[in-house]
Amino acid sequence: MRDVEHIAMAEFFVSQVYLVLIPFSVWTLYGLKILNFNTTCLRKPENQFFYQLLFFSTGSRFLICGLIVTVQFSPALLYGFFLIATAVKYNLYASLFMIIGGLGSLGLALTFHFNKLIQYPDQDKKTSRFIRRINQAIIRPYPLFSIE
Repeated sequence: MRDVEHIAMAEFFVSQVYLVLIPFSVWTLYGLKILNFNTTCLRKPENQFFYQLLFFSTGSRFLICGLIVTVQFSPALLYGFFLIATAVKYNLYASLFMIIGGLGSLGLALTFHFNKLIQYPDQDKKTSRFIRRINQAIIRPYPLFSIE
């Protein structure tokens, strides 16, 4: 697409508040792709050095995770800045605040998830809380087990 068509599409997106949900849904799908990529990469043995971030303070760890996610999410951020500039140009502040809120919430969610992946590396190997509760409630004494 040429520059005129990009500008027309951005004007269309910011013209109504509910139309901002179109790029927001694309950004959400892109965020899910980033989550899948981060999960896959952290499971590889060559990326074990990421777990050294646990030795940093909480603030430093969140800052580093935020920088990593910002670099990964930068295509969506750049297009969001373009939409913000278009919304400011036409004084559409409802769309502006929705774009800022959507990008901010997605960025924070991705940062918290990446930090959780680093803090709890074997989360998928653990038994869920529900299954542990069932196992505690339905415990049979050893003599009742049938001997095979």
